[in-house]
Amino acid sequence: MKKIKLTFLFGVLLSTTSYAQNNILGKWLTEDKDAIVEIFEENNQYHGKIVSLMPDKNPDGTPILDQYNPDKSKRQLPVLGSRIVHNFEWDGKELVNGKVYDPNNGKYYKGKIWYEDGVLKMRGYIAFLYRTESWTKIK
Repeated sequence: MKKIKLTFLFGVLLSTTSYAQNNILGKWLTEDKDAIVEIFEENNQYHGKIVSLMPDKNPDGTPILDQYNPDKSKRQLPVLGSRIVHNFEWDGKELVNGKVYDPNNGKYYKGKIWYEDGVLKMRGYIAFLYRTESWTKIK
């Protein structure tokens, strides 16, 4: 009987972990409602790219460029389609050990990502300081 209880408990924990992990995947509206980021898995790591931008063009009709990118060769690339979530790993309850890129200032931040109450939480760190955003799932 004890073996059955442990097996059941292990199964429940596994399915809960898988549920949270799978809920992170998909398209998310950022907190400022100025972009939609698609979170996807590739080679056991999690990434995110901007799939929609509001507005998606400058007033003159030209694409919004990644003008603050620290890599000068990428400053002529559009922000739309760029990866801003890089190399996160699943630790059993959240995504960790990755970096988040902010195209508004060209900086990378260490971060973590987790799913909580139907919302994606994205936290970026600078030393011991951090900022957390809540992203909404796009259906």
